[in-house]
Parts: sequence; structure tokens; C-alpha cells
Amino acid sequence: MAKKEFFEGNNPIEALFSDIQKGEDLLRLFKDDLPDVQLFNLVDGELITLAGSPILIYRHIPGGSDDLYDENRSKVFYQKPRRMYGHFDPKPFEESLSEFGIEVENDQTFTFNKREIENAFGGVLLPGDIIKPEFSNVHFEIFEVQEDSFEAYGVYHLLCSAKLLRDADKIIPRDSYSEIEVPTHIEFLDQVLTFSDGYKVMVDVRYGGDGRPVAGWPTILMLHGSGGGKGVNKGRGVYAAKWEYCSITADVRGQGASAELNPTASGHQFWSHRAVADVFEYFELVEERFKIRHYPFLDFDKLGIMGRSQGGIMSFLGAAYADKYPFQSIVDSGWREADHKFPKILCISPETGSPTWAEKIVIDKKDFSGNAISNGYNDDPIPWDPDGGSSQGVHHDPAVHTLVGQYFYDNDASGLYYDLMRDDPRWNNTLYPSGTFEQLKTSNTHIQAWMAYDDAWGSPDMLVSSLIEAPPGAMRHISISTGGHGSPENMMESVWQLQANRVQLFQNFMKDVPAEVLNYEGNFEPYLAEGSLVASPSIRYSIIPDNPRWADGEEAELLLDAYYAYDPSSNFHFGTGLVDDHCELTTLYLTNNDDVLGISDVEPSPLSPIDKIAGSSKHEILVEGYDMSSFVDESKVGVYTVNSILNGLSNPEVPSHGTVIDLSSLSFGDAVDSLYTMPASVLYIGQASAVLTVSANSPDFHVHVSLFDVYDWGEGLEERYINGATYSVTGHSMDEPEEITLPFGVYGYELKKDHKLRVKVENMAIHRPPYMDRISLGIFRIIPKWHDFEFNVYHNHPDTSPSRIILPVHTMDPEQYVLDRPFAT
Repeated sequence: MAKKEFFEGNNPIEALFSDIQKGEDLLRLFKDDLPDVQLFNLVDGELITLAGSPILIYRHIPGGSDDLYDENRSKVFYQKPRRMYGHFDPKPFEESLSEFGIEVENDQTFTFNKREIENAFGGVLLPGDIIKPEFSNVHFEIFEVQEDSFEAYGVYHLLCSAKLLRDADKIIPRDSYSEIEVPTHIEFLDQVLTFSDGYKVMVDVRYGGDGRPVAGWPTILMLHGSGGGKGVNKGRGVYAAKWEYCSITADVRGQGASAELNPTASGHQFWSHRAVADVFEYFELVEERFKIRHYPFLDFDKLGIMGRSQGGIMSFLGAAYADKYPFQSIVDSGWREADHKFPKILCISPETGSPTWAEKIVIDKKDFSGNAISNGYNDDPIPWDPDGGSSQGVHHDPAVHTLVGQYFYDNDASGLYYDLMRDDPRWNNTLYPSGTFEQLKTSNTHIQAWMAYDDAWGSPDMLVSSLIEAPPGAMRHISISTGGHGSPENMMESVWQLQANRVQLFQNFMKDVPAEVLNYEGNFEPYLAEGSLVASPSIRYSIIPDNPRWADGEEAELLLDAYYAYDPSSNFHFGTGLVDDHCELTTLYLTNNDDVLGISDVEPSPLSPIDKIAGSSKHEILVEGYDMSSFVDESKVGVYTVNSILNGLSNPEVPSHGTVIDLSSLSFGDAVDSLYTMPASVLYIGQASAVLTVSANSPDFHVHVSLFDVYDWGEGLEERYINGATYSVTGHSMDEPEEITLPFGVYGYELKKDHKLRVKVENMAIHRPPYMDRISLGIFRIIPKWHDFEFNVYHNHPDTSPSRIILPVHTMDPEQYVLDRPFAT
């Protein structure tokens, strides 16, 4: 069959670059007046849709070399494209082309609605697929696909990073798969497994290569986020099979199409003791189904788990209890014999998932987190619609769902926490496994974890504290990234810091392929730093840029060059007593000079001023009868609760009301001349803390401290929230002033020279990064108190130390960038 050219004209290379004007200046592929001016529009009336630019998508057909950077390959794709709508912000090409015009290395990012793509193609987009915006004559080739979620509405979309299509003379269109040789990987889809309690789930099993290894396949279990299904990980599963792993992409209990295989009286039991059994039984049941006589199918010395969000939680459960005997409730339930150890898990790669659920929804064992209801009670048990798509939500076990819900309606966070942590018979032995933090500290599983500073579903603090200890020889890598629950929210950081390192993790430990430390170093290419993977620093902090949703470009390169990597001693000051010789603790004092509240780096005199009270913050319930049950009912119907509390609500599904609580802010640096001016640029990396002296008229109250960057970014002086710290008092009288310490969330932020700092002490714990346009007022880190209280702040009380903020800062020394302090294993 004669080769068909993709582009019209005699010379496909010329056709590819037909709109490039060659000259002495930098070459550009796009005009400045592009018609693509429509932005992402995810919410349209009652329907969630995607508006944007018309884009043609050509599905590629795997065959031959699938290396996207192989210059000698032939590429095959379907001749007829699908026309979809997506979001595309064209970026100008800022690098000169080579003589043949094929060395441009400026990537583009396209975004599509995941459900629309799945309906059109029967699956997600994959690396190698070709994208052509209709308004352009240029084609791009996808090299990375990342799933992201629109947190407030549960919408999923695909972020596709694509490069300029190269070697066009070797691109061949085909009409069907029958014309090509498909690479050898074998898949068994929709395999039904029956757990030890009788619950059924479906999995897809894939493996590659010509023959099964004698010891069995090194195997990766891939688990989806809450409300999804096994299809979310299809692309990753195929990719792993091509690398000669066995991949198990699985539905989680109560989710995906598996839900309809089970009676409605059963379902998701949150991340309980049963979830621990499920994680290990995926491996054991697949082995039981596919092994031949005494020949193993899976290599039980080389098992790994990866997952995002919910999948991250379950990855941590697998690591915590791997190679250990089952705890008593699992034995008592008849799910496992007491002397039957859980399988060994060699390595895990959790993404945006907390190590434990109980600590995630109940903060400090006494307060519900802002997203506790979404994590633990976000909808009623639902029937599963087999024709309804892959992201319908979660079908909860009705009995467990009702039991958990009562704690929310009773506003009994402490009760839920302690009942989850003990053998309460009401849970029918499905309670949450206590001591997961301690179990992780003794786990020999290698852990490479990823989380974001501003994740609406939980701060990364617990991740750092749970992994700061490890047995000798057990690797611990933590990367704390920009963005929220869709972290990382930029493609470069995702590709080089997450995806590439994840491949190296599995290759290093499961295939015995030595992997050096992979990092980013400009020109959109990774490089291998000196030292092995296990010698890499244990915690990596990316630095928050002015716009954390930044695209590829010069700014991105500079930021990733400054991707700090330190061992724990430089990252977790509060409560550890650890010292870091690269870090200085900068103290900023809260002042009151003639009733003007400000910030100073000079410690105040103990004798001045005479009036020691800086001010008061008042918390008052303005809507009679509004309480926790009102808040729960609003949350269950999808009301954005911060807006409801601060601005009132008009909604046909729940009672309407006005403002419930006013945000009461005691602002230090409210006047311009009372702000603190940064004398030099430094990096704030790690965990800051606030030390305040307060008194209150109630034994139950919240104090929240917020730190702001104040500067003129081009639209006048404005404040940008950096991060905050919360202290909650429950059942403790503070009529007399007492000193309290508030730990901030771990963070990485550049405090720039001549920028100014402002500190606010507030009555509610609202986390509100400036780029959270989709949740413009921020999120509750802790659900507010539903009664009146008032507290006083003393800036310089004679019986305590001065109120202050303590920041861990690092000088802007380029020699400290990237792999600064590798530690020996």
C-alpha cells in the first residue's frame, strides 16, 4: 500500500511550517489576533460543559517505535479526525528553528472535558495522538495526559501537553487497525473479583512481552480518585504493560461500574479496615485467577501501588500494613487467618492523597476539616446507572453512611475520631485502622509521595509528619508542589517532577534498572543528577510563583531551577527540635503604636506600650437557629459554603438566609506605613509558626492567623494571601491571657525585596490563595464554631513573650538550588 502524506502539497515539511515567516527575528507560528479568545467555561446553567476552540483530534495507532522522540520512526494514525471543543492558549515559539525546521521545543497545552472525550473515543486521549486547532495549519503530538478535577463541582478534564509534530515525512494515515501490526501486550478486561466479604469489583489486567517471567510479572495496582472508575487509569495501565509490567486498573468498592454488581445494602465504607483488606486482595485474587498450576502469575516480591486522591489514601494503607499480620478486626470478621501475613509492597507512588482519613477529616482530634463532609458524607447512597458514565459518584454502604452522618449532624468531631480509632461494635468491624501513622514509620515500603500546598482536600503537613521517620534502607521522597487537588497544575512540573520520577521509581525497585536522580534543568528536558535514586533528598519544595497556573516558558524554567530539595531538618521546624544550617528563623513582631497595628523586626520593650491589648475579634451567629445541621444540609446539595456563610444563600433545595458570620479581622499592617517591607529577597520554605497571647470569653473558639504579600502588581496596591495557621480551643477556659503557638501549613514562597507583609488575626480558618478563582472566597480549613465568642490579642503582655510570627527563610543562593543536601541511606 502506497504511503499517504498527512499534509497537502509536495513537501510535508514545508506544509507543516507554511505559516512561519523566516527572518532575523525570532520565528512565530501564531498571529497576535488569534480567534481563540474563549476561556474555560465549566459551569453552564445546570449542565457542566466545556466551551472553547474547535480542535481536530487524530487517534494514533500504536506500532513500530512509539518513542515520540525517535527521529527514525514511522507514525500511523486514523485518517478521519474527531472534531472536539477544548481550551487552548497558543504560546509563541521563542526559539529559532534549525535548518530543517524540526527542532522547535516549545510545548503547548490543550484542555478537554474528560467525559466528552470518553463519549467520543470510548476512552481518554493517549500520548501519540495528534491535535490540530481548526484555526491553525500546525499539528501537535501529545506526549503527556494528566487528569484533573474541578474541585467544586466534581468535573474531570484532561490536560494534554503536546509538542510540535516532527518528522512529518514518515507519518502514514490508516483507515483501521487491520492495516497495522499492534504491539504485543495482552489485556483481560472487566474481570470480576470477589473479595473475602463477598463484595464484587471489576479490574482490567494487562501485561506485555512475549513470555511471562519465571518469577511472575512485576505488578502495579492503579487506583482511581473518589467517584471515578478503573477506566481513569487505562492509559497508565497500557503504558505499564508496554514496559513489561502487569498492570491492574481497578474499581474501588462502591464506585465505577462494579457498584451495580452488588446489592444496594453494600458499598463504600470509607477508608476502613475493609479497605486495607481490599488493597491486598486485589493482588491475591488476580494471582489466583491467572496462575497456571504452581507457576506464579505475579511476582510477590515486586508489587507496587499508585493512585491519586482516594487512590493515594489506599496506597498509603498498603504501605502501612504490608508484610505484617492482619489486625484483630480483620481476623474476627473471617476475612483472613491470623497467621496469614499481608503481601509485601515494594514501592508506592501516591498523588494528592493523605496518609490517613481520620486525621484528614478531624483536625487535631477535635474539629471537622472544611472538606470533612465532602470526604465523609458528600451524598446519599446512590444506585449505579450502567449507562451513566464513569464518574457518577460514590455508592456508600447505607448503614455506615448513616452512622458517619450522625456525627456531622451532632457536630461531634471528637466522637467520630475516637470511635473510628477503637473497636466500636456499631461499625461491624469496618472501623478505620488506628495507628496508621505509626505503622508507616515502621514500613519498609519505598514511598514516593506527591501533594500540593493549597490542596482543598487537605494540607500536606500530615504527609511530612508521617514520613519524616523510616526504617534504615526504606526510601522516602516527598514532593510538595504548586496548586491544589489537581496538583501539579502546570504540565512541566507534572511531567518532569511527577511522571518521569514515577517511572524511575518502579524501574529502579521493580526491574532492578539503576535510576539516577531525575530533575529538571531548562529547555524542557530532564537531566540525571549525580547520585542514585535512593540518595535523593527526602523532601522537595517547589516555589509558589505569582501565578501557580503558569505555562511553559522562561519563568517556568527559572522556577523549576529553584526547586529546592532538603532533608527533613530544614522543612519541619515546628515541634521537631531539628536544626538546619541553611535556614534562618526570622522573627516579626506584632506592634501597636498609638492604636496603629503594625509589624516590626525589632523586639518590643517589655515596658512599652502601657496598653497591652492590640485588639479584639468578634464571632457572632447572625442567623437564628443556624447550626451544624444547617451547614451539613447545604454541603450535601453542593452549596459553596464559604460564600453561604459570608454572603448569605438563596437556594430552592435548602432554606435561604442572610450572612451567617462576618469575617472579623484584626489587621497588623492595615495602614501602608505600618506594613513590614522586605529588605531583601528570601525563600520562605518549610513550616512557619505564630506565637500569640490571647484571652477569650468562651471555652470554645478559633483563632486564625493569615500572612499576606502586599504589592502593586500593576493594578494598584493589593494583598495576596500566602498561607495561614489555626488554633482551636475546645473546653478550656481562657479568661486570663495565655500564650498559644499556631503552626502554619508547610509552604514554599519567595518573599521578594520591597514587597510588604501583612498579618491578620481572624475568627475563622479560611484558606484563600489568590489564584483560586473557581472558589474565589477560599475554603474552610476548619468548619466554623456555631456559637458566639470574642477573643482579645495582646501584642506585648508582661506575663508572656511578645506576639510574633516566625518564618524559616533561606537566602537566594543559586548554589543551593536543586539537590542541595542528599542524604546517605
